[in-house]
Amino acid sequence: MSPRAAAALAAARLRLEARTLMVRQILLVIPFVLSASAAVFAGDAPYGWTISASSTEPFENTDAATFTNRTVYLWISCSSPGFTTYAAEFDIVSTGITHLQTTVLFPWLNAGGTSDLLLANDCSSGLQLVATFDIIDLPGSMCITPSAANGRMGTLDCPTLLFWPIEWIGYDNTGGVPCSNGTATCDGTTSVARGSWGRIKSVYR
Repeated sequence: MSPRAAAALAAARLRLEARTLMVRQILLVIPFVLSASAAVFAGDAPYGWTISASSTEPFENTDAATFTNRTVYLWISCSSPGFTTYAAEFDIVSTGITHLQTTVLFPWLNAGGTSDLLLANDCSSGLQLVATFDIIDLPGSMCITPSAANGRMGTLDCPTLLFWPIEWIGYDNTGGVPCSNGTATCDGTTSVARGSWGRIKSVYR
């Protein structure tokens, strides 16, 4: 490797390490922001989430059970114009299917667990492949539900720190209709409570 290429690679690694540290710091303070936000939802949601059998299409929400290990995919299927994603919190509840592991994809990080997700990134927008779910694909379903720990279910906007409702579509391999709430196509928006930016800054003081 030439000296110039080595220097460029080292600089890229430093940028990645700095960004990873920044997002991990964000993950530390997000629970404080979410707990300060009243989750009063109404109307259509500006964010859509889906669980899909496809890594290229968010709305392949049904398939035949394979009775083997396989991967399904967590997507942000849409965000309304002007909305970016700072964080999200919800659970994944599986019936019949065994959910083995969740792996978030760059630039996402997960401060939660396999099925209790607390996600964050650096304010991206639009259609996004967020994570993979490794499963044992027995007949059943996977649904997006409120957090069992605190009842929260939504997406935190960046930089306004508004916690918004979501529409969602789950995954089903039994030949039935997947569990869902809405169309996950972002047809409208409704504001909810504002988090405290000052509270975030105070964590770093």
